[in-house]
Amino acid sequence: MKKILLMFLVSIPFFIFSTIGDAHAAATDDSVSLIPKMTSNDAPSGKATSSAAYFEPYYAFDGVPHYSVNGAFHGWGTSTTTGWLAYEFNEPKVLNKYVLYYGESQSSNPGLLATVPNSWTFEGSNDGENWVELDKVSNYSSWKSGENAFEIESREPYKHFKINVTKNNGSVSGQVNLTIHELELWGYDTTEKPSPEPTPEPTPDQNRAILVISLVTGIEKEYDLSLEEVNSFINWYEFTSGEKSYAINRTNKNKGPFKSRKDYFVHDKILMYEVSEY
Repeated sequence: MKKILLMFLVSIPFFIFSTIGDAHAAATDDSVSLIPKMTSNDAPSGKATSSAAYFEPYYAFDGVPHYSVNGAFHGWGTSTTTGWLAYEFNEPKVLNKYVLYYGESQSSNPGLLATVPNSWTFEGSNDGENWVELDKVSNYSSWKSGENAFEIESREPYKHFKINVTKNNGSVSGQVNLTIHELELWGYDTTEKPSPEPTPEPTPDQNRAILVISLVTGIEKEYDLSLEEVNSFINWYEFTSGEKSYAINRTNKNKGPFKSRKDYFVHDKILMYEVSEY
């Protein structure tokens, strides 16, 4: 009995899936501090504003978590006992927390604690006029040196964020009665980033394969066929015992004035065949 070698080589289409980081992820994942170290109220990007200013609002976003260092002030301050400090991003952002820093001045002036916020709301807006309350704090007097963090539950994106201080910590008679030494906004960049183009899913027109038939004579025949035609050939070769030959139409390779041209294969003359899907 003649030994017949069968070989199947099928290249299966693949797909590339990409995911964009979910802006609704938990607060403990890859959130970052979103405000750059500001060198003026509108540089290097975004815009810092306030209700009033004895010290400019950008000082609260300059990356220095102290009220003053070497005689230079690094916090926002106003002579009023209430007021607001805001930052506008170029694009909407999703926050999961904001951080207020308390950093004493070089002289360790104990009076500074009386100028920090005591009660406030933290708000978001997309037009700078209509504001949504994202957090509310009342009677916060347990300020610790350094970081004081407050989580935000909302995961809606906003361009504008504002801390609106309704009560300071007691100062009423100083040149500066309300200060924010440093404010950080932590969260997620919702600007959509391009992802790799996925490989298109096969359509009926793409369900094709290259069928290569090797004969015992050493000749190879190659055909670009639909999967239906390939399966028809395989079914004949594997399961048909009555029909001794199989015809493959070569219409796409016709030369001359022929309506059709067909190659006929005899079962026991086939050594092997190879199928490559695409």
